[in-house]
Amino acid sequence: MHVKSAVPFLLLVHAAVPPQVAAQGLPPASRGNAGAAGFAVSSAVVGERVLIGRAGAETRMATYPQPGAVYVFTRDARGEWAPTAEIAPAEGEVGDQFGSSMAARSGALIVGAPGARETAGVAYVFTDEGTGWSQAMLLDPGAEPNAGAGAAVAMMRDQALVGAPGGR
Repeated sequence: MHVKSAVPFLLLVHAAVPPQVAAQGLPPASRGNAGAAGFAVSSAVVGERVLIGRAGAETRMATYPQPGAVYVFTRDARGEWAPTAEIAPAEGEVGDQFGSSMAARSGALIVGAPGARETAGVAYVFTDEGTGWSQAMLLDPGAEPNAGAGAAVAMMRDQALVGAPGGR
């Protein structure tokens, strides 16, 4: 299947024989003024929800004047995915690249922001109490500039793993 799109989109593949593929454009309200700007750089599934990261600009430019975001999509009555929430850090600056990586498990989400703190990077932990996601913790490894902590994240039972590819 060849998909040509001028807007960011979700590509959904249903496990069937043969596979069923559907492309759905990102609703305009979620696009802001910046178009795709890092949309779908990461993704995770939590129950019946799909979480999509939008890291934005890699440098502190005005192409996407936010630190990044994670969009929560749920399926509506017509079977289409619609954005139902936006997760963002309590603190953040343009260029943080929040949403570059993420990992989730039931009720918990870790999101990387490798551009934060002069590219030393951080990761955020969010919890879902059933009424929405709230920031529970900031993981700041105190890495040196350019370490990029949060470029890769993972969760294992009660542990959060944060990768810093530029660290020493």
